Amino acid sequence: MSTSLIFRRGTFQVIIACITAIGLAGCQSNDIKTNDFKSKYKKIQDDMSEVEVDQLMDGYPIMRQDFKETETQIYSPICKRSPTFRKCYFEKAAANEDDHIIQIYFDEDSLVVHKSISEILK
Repeated sequence: MSTSLIFRRGTFQVIIACITAIGLAGCQSNDIKTNDFKSKYKKIQDDMSEVEVDQLMDGYPIMRQDFKETETQIYSPICKRSPTFRKCYFEKAAANEDDHIIQIYFDEDSLVVHKSISEILK
């Protein structure tokens, strides 16, 4: 077998190993981001202020929804006090199925009354 063929085969194996390592690193990076997101969720406590939550979740995409009176009544049974709005924090800017979303419900004093985390479903 010629040396050039051995060199090519070795080069090909190195390239495959590098591609595999890069792919695995990308998966680990996503796991780290997901774990960081879930870790921040665990730090959110009842009666935290909206400002404190926003500081904790800084850097994550956010959406705010003010509730109408009928919506407040719907969510009241699951909350510590009647919520007047909620904020949704997304794990990624272009969140897809299986990415996570944190929903925080706030009362009229902008204090946390309920929280939830879930995966985005199709």
